[in-house]
Amino acid sequence: MACAYNEAYCSSMMLKIITRQRGNEVVFLPLIQSKTKCDSASYRRAVKDAFEIVDKIDEIVWAEFDE
Repeated sequence: MACAYNEAYCSSMMLKIITRQRGNEVVFLPLIQSKTKCDSASYRRAVKDAFEIVDKIDEIVWAEFDE
């Protein structure tokens, strides 16, 4: 997860995903694209969403290994 900070604000937050099956293609999933206070509910929600997305991707990847 990457976040660009400016004092108490975050202006950009995204997940960077590198896909091995597509020749190491890089995919960015934007979560925040405008100036957002780091102590706001929307910022906290974006962070929570990021962790949930990573957890789901992790489940999918490990499910592939189990088959």
